[in-house]
Amino acid sequence: MQDDPYVDVPDWLKQLQEPPSTEELLGDDRPAAREPIAEEPVDISQFIVEEEVEEETELRAVGGESLLDGLREQASDELAEMDRLDRQPPKGLAGIVVGLSPMQRVILSLLLFLDVTLLGCMCLVMTGRVVPFP
Repeated sequence: MQDDPYVDVPDWLKQLQEPPSTEELLGDDRPAAREPIAEEPVDISQFIVEEEVEEETELRAVGGESLLDGLREQASDELAEMDRLDRQPPKGLAGIVVGLSPMQRVILSLLLFLDVTLLGCMCLVMTGRVVPFP
């Protein structure tokens, strides 16, 4: 007695188990494959226009320095300004905390924790939820 698990499985479900071939997916109306076209190398020197060369020399003549040098100087000025702004400590409470040493930050956080727990206990006693001495 041999149990075949595929006896009761319909044919359409058996076909789903096997992936369809590319011929079935594409059919016969696909276009024929084209052969690659071999192109000759193109000499780009024939496309260079003398006017473009003249424009480049005009750009270099602005103010006695090239346009790229001016852009480089402007970018370096902006970077220096950004560095100056990054070095300034933040204002307010964040500026005070950033200026503290790690030990001072730990002590400050412990004191803040004790304040919050003390205020919470006082609120519980005042509302009658907790009775300290029954």
